[in-house]
Amino acid sequence: MKRNQNDQRNSLGLDRRGFLRGASVAAASLALPGAMRAQNGVGQLPLRDILIYIFLRGGADGLSMAVPYADSLYATLRPTIAVQNYTTLNGTWALPQALSPLLGAYGNGDLAILPASGVIEDKNRSHFVQMDRIEFGTPPVSQMYTASITDGFVARHLKTASFPTESALRGLMMQKLATKSFAQGPKSLAINDVENFEFPGEPLMGLATAAMHDLQDPPLSTASSNTFGAIDYLNQVDYNAPIGNYPNTEFGRRLEQVAALILNGDPPEVIEVDLGSWDHHNNQDPNGGTMFDIMDDLARSLEAFYTDMAASYPYGPGTWSDHVTCVTQTEFGRRIAENSSAGTDHGFGSCSFALGGRVNGGIYDGGWVSLSQNMDADGDVDVLTDHRDVFTGAFTTLLQQSSPQNVYFPGYAYTNLGLFT
Repeated sequence: MKRNQNDQRNSLGLDRRGFLRGASVAAASLALPGAMRAQNGVGQLPLRDILIYIFLRGGADGLSMAVPYADSLYATLRPTIAVQNYTTLNGTWALPQALSPLLGAYGNGDLAILPASGVIEDKNRSHFVQMDRIEFGTPPVSQMYTASITDGFVARHLKTASFPTESALRGLMMQKLATKSFAQGPKSLAINDVENFEFPGEPLMGLATAAMHDLQDPPLSTASSNTFGAIDYLNQVDYNAPIGNYPNTEFGRRLEQVAALILNGDPPEVIEVDLGSWDHHNNQDPNGGTMFDIMDDLARSLEAFYTDMAASYPYGPGTWSDHVTCVTQTEFGRRIAENSSAGTDHGFGSCSFALGGRVNGGIYDGGWVSLSQNMDADGDVDVLTDHRDVFTGAFTTLLQQSSPQNVYFPGYAYTNLGLFT
């Protein structure tokens, strides 16, 4: 719990909010975590869910994450990189050993596995083009709208959410640079290390800067207020609260910090945590090499997070897991056949996961038949489940969004997968 800067302000008899025009006791209370506000009689958080958005950047190989073990074509097309060790889930699909830490959640009915997932009509093999299309929620170039879309699909949720919020932050990207999914989103910041997010230099300089910015017109005053509000809030979080066994990796440490924000109350509504390096053109090796290692990082981090979310929910019955859901996504999958470098090249359909107490666990494979029948003319996995159905379902079911469903992905006809309850 970092209080040095705040303690120094108090010892000097200074309060940054005293510099701000129109500040009030109610506004100042927003910097306190939800549990602290409730204890002080200021009020309690509204019951609302939290979405953890995990982007697997680089094009994750879905056939290594959900293994079609019973299909003879799988081993034929992948003579050196087929997954060898796995746990069967049904007569078609298996979970690789690297993802075995997720078996507990799957057995509890809290993990959904979505093989052959992606964006159905949008086939593009460029990482950057496809990530843009996903994050802005735009259709393929051949179906572009006449009006330019400049806000991200997560931002569109945050701008139209119908329930009240008291959070100091509504959207959080756990990285150095803002992602396009949150573009133009209210109260959204990119913070690489929330535990050490503070104004550089002397406290008095921070106070003076806040006061100077508040005298300006928006958007500068708004951005400054949001940033300093986030600093106040993040400095009061107990980052030792999580008890899960997180791997000592960048992704593991970030997910541990997310758990700390949640367990201290008043967390952002949508938090993005990216895990990169899925672009395995060479030596993919899901049995003990690079693909195994990154799947292991993902699974052990999610297992630790799932453990922490078993903590009692302080604002009602149940646990935090009943109010926190993780959803993974990647820009595209890989080819079915391995290449000459024992890797896989850019493809189409991949695999995604949803984890949480409000997830209707199981396998959602979109009516998968077999590799031969669900392979397109380019040798790619067909996309049978659309990411946009997953996220629209999360916004409308989990986050209680009552806006028209096509707000998030204009022009797209939403299909309810029954993924969330």
